Amino acid sequence: MAPIAWESVDHSLDECIKCNICTSYCPVAAVTDLFPGPKYVGPQAQRFRENGQPHSPDHSVDYCSGCRVCNEVCPTGVKIAELNARARAEIVAEHGLPLRNRLLGRNETLGKLGSIAPGLANFALQNGLSRVLAEKIMGIAREAPLPTWSTTGTFQDWLRASARTRLKSDKKVVYFHGCATMYYEPFIGRATVAVLEHHGYEVIVPTTQNCCGLPLLSNGEFGAAEKYHKNNVAHLSSYARAGFPIIGTSTSCTLTLQEEAPELLDLHDEGSDALKMATWDLFEWLRELHEKGEFRTDFKPLNLVLPYHAPCQMRAHRVGKPALELMALIPGLDVRESHARCCGIAGTYGYKQEKYQIAMDVGEELFDFVGEQGTDVRYSACDSETCRWQLEHGTHLPSRHPVEILAAAYGFYDLDKRELISAYTVNDHRSTTMSLNTLIIGAGAIGCLAGAKLALTGQTVTLAGRASFVQAMRERGLSYTDETGQHIVRNIRPAGSIDEAFARAESAFDLAVLTVKSYDTTAALAELSDALASTGAPAPALLSMQNGVGNEDAIAAVLPAATVIAGSITTPVSMQGPGAIRVDKPRYGLGLGLWRGPAESALFAESVATFTNAGFAVKTFASAPGMKWTKLLMNMMGNAIVAILGETPEQVFADSRMVDLEIAAWREALAVMDKAGIPALNIDGYPFATLAPLIRTAPGFLIRPVLRAQIGGARGGKLPSLAIDLQSGKPRSEVFWLNGAVVDKGKAAGVPTPVNRLL
Repeated sequence: MAPIAWESVDHSLDECIKCNICTSYCPVAAVTDLFPGPKYVGPQAQRFRENGQPHSPDHSVDYCSGCRVCNEVCPTGVKIAELNARARAEIVAEHGLPLRNRLLGRNETLGKLGSIAPGLANFALQNGLSRVLAEKIMGIAREAPLPTWSTTGTFQDWLRASARTRLKSDKKVVYFHGCATMYYEPFIGRATVAVLEHHGYEVIVPTTQNCCGLPLLSNGEFGAAEKYHKNNVAHLSSYARAGFPIIGTSTSCTLTLQEEAPELLDLHDEGSDALKMATWDLFEWLRELHEKGEFRTDFKPLNLVLPYHAPCQMRAHRVGKPALELMALIPGLDVRESHARCCGIAGTYGYKQEKYQIAMDVGEELFDFVGEQGTDVRYSACDSETCRWQLEHGTHLPSRHPVEILAAAYGFYDLDKRELISAYTVNDHRSTTMSLNTLIIGAGAIGCLAGAKLALTGQTVTLAGRASFVQAMRERGLSYTDETGQHIVRNIRPAGSIDEAFARAESAFDLAVLTVKSYDTTAALAELSDALASTGAPAPALLSMQNGVGNEDAIAAVLPAATVIAGSITTPVSMQGPGAIRVDKPRYGLGLGLWRGPAESALFAESVATFTNAGFAVKTFASAPGMKWTKLLMNMMGNAIVAILGETPEQVFADSRMVDLEIAAWREALAVMDKAGIPALNIDGYPFATLAPLIRTAPGFLIRPVLRAQIGGARGGKLPSLAIDLQSGKPRSEVFWLNGAVVDKGKAAGVPTPVNRLL
């Protein structure tokens, strides 16, 4: 595999001096003859893998566990483990990948599937019969320490449930939790949030993060891993550019973001570099706080003997052993460091039948060390999830993440039950600093939803609406009913106009959210512009949560210096009266994209963090036009025709002629998007990017049943927005920002749009 960048790992090949130190230290070569050693399958064999050279026939490289001990001891800095990983990827490219390896590489997908019914998933994978069948059919070792899914909800479930009580502060960090914390060990995430909040930091947890891609890299699926990494770069680099540290509790994940993925995949673009430089291992970052005198040492004594193993991926960070240093500050805690080379599991390596015993033999050195610490040892400790599971498997003792030890020493975590205790909820060091001073323009369903969720998490919110809304707010507060019941929100400041909102504001607004109908955008912007001129206040960032296309351009034209953010919300909400809403389906999906403004816009990152902490499932999009046009596709369907005919969606979609008309309108819109270079995207469970080719070319008899079920069946008798406006006697509708936008864009692009023009 030829190098494609000067930073490529291949350039370290010629630094090998054939000293064999790597082989003498290799834990795998020490226990099996199936792996001849790092030098032989690494730099020595790599010379036969270069383009134009015969390919090495030696597949023993697959027995390299990727522990990186060879990298640690190499005196000349040859990146041996990375060379071996690339060689494995070549083998996969030439000979394919077994189904077992393909499954083991997709930890995030497995986590999501198992979390649908975790009790059933645990039974299915953990009983003896299933394990025997998995070994016989797929080659997954029956004894290997597979994790169990959390039966008390995912980490994301806890984040949503705790959104109203978590710390809001002007000091912020971003948390990259990884798949294990999300689906198997949410208690690690809870302990981490508690420790970070104890230090006064608000914890931002982007819902758009995905698997770091290490299992895919380890199994040779570089193409799939590259997609994972690029998605993380797209959604996390804005935080990095805004100056937020990105902190992880899985040393494997943080090393992958910092080094493994960029080096193995030769990804050295600006976004990847920004993410790399902003990423920290949790204890590495906490040690920085300690060195600045900001680390809290208000510990309670923990009278424990604690064997600690720094995993291979932690040592590969080349930052020492910060967890060991900080745990040593806890009174009564006797931390004993392991010098074992590796636990053996190496991610998914030890799960494979042919490698299971090798992994156990490698780990024997560590298991013996733990056993030698005496019978009073209750736990071991390790920073890596798979290493902890291997430790428990090999020693029959519970293993804990060092952050759990820290949280227990602070007095708000139970090490046995692995849960936060009541002391955490009475933390008296919480800051009351709000993230953003927000003005919401429009007190309809979406405006009230955004205002309620922001206010419920302690944000400063002013909501400008009609006189009936202001009166309702002053008399009884905003009534917000969701899946958990009715909430009365009283900490929203109501205003009868934008002028009144500015007149009563105690400080400048950081963010203004437009939720008015698209046909009211011009009037709202004129009023906002007048208020800014009369008060001399700086222009806030402008976020359009409106349907249709064109609002962001209108904002940019009126306020040319303002940061403009595009938004698309997919939560169905009903108005029950002035200042009263009901969430019909608690999806809380919110797409955000920077329409205009600096790429490193701190206001954009702050907005993402604020809405995420308010309980929205925020996903950021690199293509804001793609997000808005994809949302337009969603809003078009079953809208104009229903309004014209005065029938319900169910009735309209029962008529094949009407369904074909809808399909034709959609195809015109997709053709316009193609000509304009605007991508269709996957938004909040609606896979438009995936379905677009089918919509363009599939025959009607294949598409009609899907649309009948998804539009006619889902909406049933509930009227869409255009029909509601028409029936309520409003003189205008948003059709010009939906079908009309397709017509206008089509005219500019030279694409005919007769069906949308008709509608």
